[in-house]
Amino acid sequence: MPHITLSLLLSLTELTLSHLFPPPLPIPPSYLLPLFLAHYLPLKIYSLFLHPLYFSPLRTLPTPGGNLPLLGQTLTLLRATSPVQTYVDWANRYPRAPFIRFLGLFHSEIVLVASPEAHKEVLMTHCYEFKKPDIMYRFIGDFVGKGLLFAEGGEHKIARRRLNGVFGVGSVRRVMGVLWGMAGGLGGVVEGMVGEEGEGVVDVNELYVKATIDVTGATILGVELGNLRGEEEGGDMDFLTSFRRVFQQPPLSALISFINLFLPIRRFLPIEANLGYLRASAQLRRMTLDIVKNRVKELAQPDYRNPVSNGADLLTMMLEGEMSLSKAGDKMTEDQITNELLTFIAAGHETSANALLWASYVLAVHPDIQTRLRREITSHFEAGKTPTYEQLESLVYLHNFCREILRRYCPALMTFREALKDLTICGTFIPRGTVLLLLPAVASRTAWVWGEDVDEFKPERWENLAGTEADSPYAFGAFMHGPRICIGKQFAMVELKVLVVELVTRFEFGMTEELEGLGGREPRTTNPGMGYVPAGGMRVKFRKI
Repeated sequence: MPHITLSLLLSLTELTLSHLFPPPLPIPPSYLLPLFLAHYLPLKIYSLFLHPLYFSPLRTLPTPGGNLPLLGQTLTLLRATSPVQTYVDWANRYPRAPFIRFLGLFHSEIVLVASPEAHKEVLMTHCYEFKKPDIMYRFIGDFVGKGLLFAEGGEHKIARRRLNGVFGVGSVRRVMGVLWGMAGGLGGVVEGMVGEEGEGVVDVNELYVKATIDVTGATILGVELGNLRGEEEGGDMDFLTSFRRVFQQPPLSALISFINLFLPIRRFLPIEANLGYLRASAQLRRMTLDIVKNRVKELAQPDYRNPVSNGADLLTMMLEGEMSLSKAGDKMTEDQITNELLTFIAAGHETSANALLWASYVLAVHPDIQTRLRREITSHFEAGKTPTYEQLESLVYLHNFCREILRRYCPALMTFREALKDLTICGTFIPRGTVLLLLPAVASRTAWVWGEDVDEFKPERWENLAGTEADSPYAFGAFMHGPRICIGKQFAMVELKVLVVELVTRFEFGMTEELEGLGGREPRTTNPGMGYVPAGGMRVKFRKI
């Protein structure tokens, strides 16, 4: 029970009893506030200081020092060179520890899941004994709503079964033509940017955000957004502008999002840094709901044909599945469909753009990897013919290259779980209500799991995992695992591969002066931020082949 509620109940009870069974001097009603403070302050002092430091059953877990009063590790996390580096450093500091405890804002206790075995227990073995906590909903729930991402227990199982077909291999095959068409559009835009000279420097952050927004529009919504061609630029609150405001927040807005995880302030701050985010989030929901409503009407027409995707988009496939259901009560409402679409968009758009950005960085600074990748692609694909799904999946080095991108530069930052009951996992007692933090970077960048070369980019490492700690599937966390594994995993991997193939076969990547000036160091990443992305973007040199 919250301390304010408990203190108020105790004070009112004490006041009432003093009048029902009066002592020599009944307590006057004006003493309610002093009574409340007398109860509340000791409870608050206990929860803020005494419990986490001296009485918590979690206090025996490895716990980083250097906590600041009431702030815990908050400033340490905000001052780090990236939004994940501090957590990775902790995991390396306490090798083989299944869990690491740290103190957040107001000394809130958060437990970092640190080992592959602990990831397996939380994500697979005890999956439905955890829920998505309020801290997770405050991270992105006000945007995506109550869809698959926040469904729990039996409700999640039903939603998962309903949507599995939409993301199956058959659906991925259907959307391949749309993906190749969008990739070709991206290649054409880059070709135009390098001009007649056939060589030039491109801001890939800007380019890929536009490209993946267009891919999202075509493959998920079945609409043409036209950002790559500049058709939507300049709008006050178009898809691109709104997405940037939500997923590429300016520093103050990003700080508000970080604080909102621990203290729900998002809906109460009347400043533009916060209001702009709320407006953009609401606008995206309105636009997506309008698309859903229009598609429902269009599919009711027997001669309807989608000019963008020819029906090979997730919205159309979802609605076709819903139309096949005989009972109206089994069908999703338009609001529910909108929630699911926004979840797919939120999970897929920014992460795809960032993964492609880091792929371009790697190709620019590692010409040997670029050469090997291009050689494999050109030796398997016939010029002038669109590769099939099976041909794309047969490219082993491309597959390992994409997995290494997602291991070393995973765009997705973190997720949370809250224990629904007392549990013992990996010999560690986890009390009911404990909030666990899971980061793909911790699973994928811990030296005792992946070796001393963990920070090196080596696609070939995936060929030699047998017998090592990294051979566990839970040592790679880009898509999580278990019943709540990312439902769009296959779709996301194919999208990344298609875009990489298109660019690598049309252009050579080279370093700009900015990248050369780093002297082998990696770019600093935005912190705090919604994803793992270089601060200030990234520029790469393209040369037409």
